[in-house]
Amino acid sequence: MFGAPVALGRTFTAQEDSPNGGHFVVLNYGLWKSRYGGNKNVIGSTMQIDGQPYMIVGVIVRVSLRTRGRSWIPFNSI
Repeated sequence: MFGAPVALGRTFTAQEDSPNGGHFVVLNYGLWKSRYGGNKNVIGSTMQIDGQPYMIVGVIVRVSLRTRGRSWIPFNSI
């Protein structure tokens, strides 16, 4: 991740950010609030990305800078 602090959960572990590390996702604050209603129990649940289940491991804090993504997956998962 780009160093942004998390509001909930965590960012990716080194193992998750490696080839064949699994399907994990970190949400931005806006997506967490709009899609999940700010539910703190979202950590550990899954969301579909391109027809595949991804486990939600964290939520990035609201930042004043405009970010280009609403969710992030490990780079090596691409």
